[in-house]
Amino acid sequence: MKTKNINKLFLLSIILLAILMRLYPSNALSLWYDESFSIILAKKDLGNLLEIAKADVHPPLYYILLHFWLNIVMFPRLFSVLFSIVSIILTYLIAKKAFGERIALLTSFFLSISPTSVHYSSEIRMYALLLFFSLIATYFLLRFVSDKKKLNAVFYVFFSVCAYYTHYYALFSIVAQLIYLISINAYHENFIKRLKIALVIGCSILVLYAPWIKYFFTHTLTSTGSGAHALPHSTNLDNIANIILIFFLGEAKGLPLKPIFYFLYNYRLESIYFLLILILFILPLIYSILLIRKKESDNNNEKICIVFSTIIPLFLSGILIFIGGRFYPRNLLIILPFYLMLLSYSIFSVKRILIRLLIILFITFYFSISTVRYHKYFIRDVTGKTWDFLRYSDLRNTAIFCTNPFSYFPLSVYFKYSDPYVKEYNDLYLLNNEKVTYINLLTIENGKLIRNKDFLKNFSSVWIVLSEWSIDDHLKEELKLVEKRWLDGKVWGKESEYPIGSVKRILMVKYNHIRHTE
Repeated sequence: MKTKNINKLFLLSIILLAILMRLYPSNALSLWYDESFSIILAKKDLGNLLEIAKADVHPPLYYILLHFWLNIVMFPRLFSVLFSIVSIILTYLIAKKAFGERIALLTSFFLSISPTSVHYSSEIRMYALLLFFSLIATYFLLRFVSDKKKLNAVFYVFFSVCAYYTHYYALFSIVAQLIYLISINAYHENFIKRLKIALVIGCSILVLYAPWIKYFFTHTLTSTGSGAHALPHSTNLDNIANIILIFFLGEAKGLPLKPIFYFLYNYRLESIYFLLILILFILPLIYSILLIRKKESDNNNEKICIVFSTIIPLFLSGILIFIGGRFYPRNLLIILPFYLMLLSYSIFSVKRILIRLLIILFITFYFSISTVRYHKYFIRDVTGKTWDFLRYSDLRNTAIFCTNPFSYFPLSVYFKYSDPYVKEYNDLYLLNNEKVTYINLLTIENGKLIRNKDFLKNFSSVWIVLSEWSIDDHLKEELKLVEKRWLDGKVWGKESEYPIGSVKRILMVKYNHIRHTE
């Protein structure tokens, strides 16, 4: 069989593996708050959608595209999965152009099994779409650099603007690539002319983004949106290394080398371990940059673009962390394919095939255990299990009251859109308390925010659904406060309670109206 056909077979196998890893667990995952917010917002008409998006912490393009998708297809996770699969193909094309076939295949394989990529590929949020727009913009940028065709520059501007309208973090990637455009022409005899082209590209992106500039500054400078987004990470060594680990190994990271260096934990020398993690992460970057500088080739410009698209967003993210800005490790997803390209390039520079193979197996092993660990132990939410229980219960003359928006909105999506048997069930309410913020109130419909406990007397039985994100279980204490505030012991009698979950804890408690049952 020809080498070309073998490579095509490898790529097809990688794509099939990626599809399997993304589709298999997607139906088993519960909706969590942000995902339910995406669906509720996307289900609105475009006018209301844009008004609420102005108060959200993200730009509106993802919600708009999801709006049209849900009008055709009732599988919201599939929307992200499709863009994630196409992103793997784009990664292959970019890596092949910059580094060659073998490195492109290895990079695509790493991205297909990357825990971070797998996790966000099936999440009903904008991250898979952001990665797609970022990669396709980079693809057309590289084509423009090589052939100077204006149409490729137009496509680059268009997809860069789309990325920026999807997530603000795209700005870091755009800045990196504009710096790249200027730097590769710094010593060219037509530098001024090429500088003008780079400025025209940058100004075009700015002009096309102008309608949203006002909201960009409102969201980024005044922390509009959920207060949780404003929590900065501390800047000590442990937390920076932890961000890198989450970026590389996902939320439920299987820690590399921890069993070998476990004695460091016994002697409380965690910082040494985390320093080792940082070194392991940074080493391929430094090594690949040195290799690119040493080897002169026709596609060095493409390699330099990959370096800039990795290093500059990483550096800007570091600045953002140090000044206390909003930052989450998932924001680094946009540089993951580029980092994996440099990592693969470093691996293939190792002359001994056995060592090269051991490194690939080592990375594959930790990617795999982190993905399995996430789906087995670190499921973000368990509201789906709550819904599974409630939809098969007798709900006649029964109301379900949530004390927390983080359970109310996922449950409301399940009851409205997920099951024909219960889609007409509307007796789901949110009890008013201090946890209800204004962004939640914007999405409350049909008067379902309850402020008066007398409203509960309209039902013969009620379910109280409490939830929290905590290692410690405080739901019993909260239940006592809810009973004191909302449930008169002379009127309501507790029938049963059901605890669910570990990382996300939910406590369901059923009460019967004593007078109705007498």
